[in-house]
Amino acid sequence: MAEAGYAPATTACDGRHLVASFANADVVCFDMSGQRLWARNLGPLKVDYAFASSPLIANGRLYLQVDERDGGRVMAWDVRTGRVLWQTRRRLKSCWSSPLLARVRGRWQLVLNGNPAVVGYEPTTGRPLWTVECLDGEVTPSPAFCDGLVIAAQDYAGCVAIDAVTGRLRWRQEDVDLPDVPSPVAARGLVFVPTSFGPVACLRLDTGRVVWTHEFDEGAYASPVIVEDKVFLMNLSGRMHIFAVDESFRELGSPALGEPSNSVPAFVGTRVYVRGRKHLFCLGLANGDRPGG
Repeated sequence: MAEAGYAPATTACDGRHLVASFANADVVCFDMSGQRLWARNLGPLKVDYAFASSPLIANGRLYLQVDERDGGRVMAWDVRTGRVLWQTRRRLKSCWSSPLLARVRGRWQLVLNGNPAVVGYEPTTGRPLWTVECLDGEVTPSPAFCDGLVIAAQDYAGCVAIDAVTGRLRWRQEDVDLPDVPSPVAARGLVFVPTSFGPVACLRLDTGRVVWTHEFDEGAYASPVIVEDKVFLMNLSGRMHIFAVDESFRELGSPALGEPSNSVPAFVGTRVYVRGRKHLFCLGLANGDRPGG
């Protein structure tokens, strides 16, 4: 709790509703004026450390991944009312990952990491579509998606690519340092795999082949974010490493907050919002970069 605090999850917002989940498994929904609409508690949960999965809002539904020591569930709620629309049991172990929505051949899939499996679900019903057993340990990183492939990575298990159409394992890479907290990201045919102790690996999306590795002085708990042709990675001391989405490592900048941060930055227009240990920071993007939002 000393490192993550009581709000380890990232808040979700669809422009009308703001949903926050907390370490004690409270889930609270507000409107954009700050008026509380509803609140629920998911507990008591049999989970070590604390509940840390981030909520996800899409198409009027709130998705929550609730994995426990003796199993768990994935849930869809009506984000307006807090009413449960469906829930599907998961015969998996404790996990601190967050759900992902992926567009696969014109249809949405809800993808969840877990121990020991990555699972794709039909998001309107919760029906499982495919299951691939490929992870192990205290699974915390969330999945990534690019060009039809789901990317999952976990320390001591490997980095894998799964065909989101067939549910078949495309490749596995075990010869690089792997994450125990931050999540991989992918774009432009490349996968970037961060760690909490410094090394970052770049892999080919289609084969898993190692393109390059680079070792920073300090690792990250925050997951990287790709904006246009740049990767933004906030390290534990609050320094933002900015490097190119490229087949050769090129660091473009490394501004510092001046205080530690474990949080993923949020990009809106030409502004970057970052939660530090004590302050909320608003930074301006250089060179007219506009990620949208």
